[in-house]
Amino acid sequence: MLKKIRTKLKQPYLIKDSVADKLKMSFVYGAFVALFLLAFQPFGLNTLESKLVEICLIYGTITTAAIIILNIIIAPLFPKYFDEQSWNTGREITWTIVNILSIGLANAVYTSYLNDNSLSLKYIFLFEFYTFMVSILPITFIIVYNESKSSRRYNELSHDINQKLIAHTNPTSTIKIDSQNQNEELEINSSDLLFIKSADNYIEVYYLESDEVRNSMLRNTLKSVEEIFANNENIIRCHKSYLVNLQYVKNVSGNAQGYKLHLDFTDIPIPVSRKLNDFIKEKLTT
Repeated sequence: MLKKIRTKLKQPYLIKDSVADKLKMSFVYGAFVALFLLAFQPFGLNTLESKLVEICLIYGTITTAAIIILNIIIAPLFPKYFDEQSWNTGREITWTIVNILSIGLANAVYTSYLNDNSLSLKYIFLFEFYTFMVSILPITFIIVYNESKSSRRYNELSHDINQKLIAHTNPTSTIKIDSQNQNEELEINSSDLLFIKSADNYIEVYYLESDEVRNSMLRNTLKSVEEIFANNENIIRCHKSYLVNLQYVKNVSGNAQGYKLHLDFTDIPIPVSRKLNDFIKEKLTT
């Protein structure tokens, strides 16, 4: 049983990494809290008829503000922990609990002010305890359900792509990738390129040399390098951090994070951005 739970917690999970997604999430949760309090009026809110709507809106605003601070301001300070490729169900549950407890703390402070009570550790603990107990089961269920549903969906879709996968070939041409550092450049045949990965202000170029995989790191941006391949239909961007040569795609897999491209000559899976799913599927099968 414990082994199954640990395995489930380690399953890949799709992290919301765009500011737009995070803002949407913060306002949705803020609205939910405000409407929930307005409908059920717990914690003595039913005694505040004249200011009920205003107070519920304040609770909702506190919720929205807490989520924005945590997910848009604090989370980016820890890029290794919030790395898209290593994000999993366990981290999603843990980070959601952090959000819930932070919201609970902020609302405890406001409730204490509202009721003119002293803000003791016992008061905060009780507020957090009730918040946690009410939230943990449904949130864990939703996260695990979403992981299973998304994983099953992308597994089925990737199987369909593999059934229709077609071979791609690149015309033989020499490409030169410059570096912003002087006297550094890489010159290779376009048909030898496997993929290019963005690494902060650098790019990692993976390519073949005498049937051996080599990689070079150059100071450049993926956007600049992408322009070199503007007229090459098989070397394309599949993710915000990756360019891939479709010539070497041998199969596609799927999990809750979406598609992964698997290439010949390397065990490194190449992620596909959700917004590019249809585009990549079309390129691989037509």
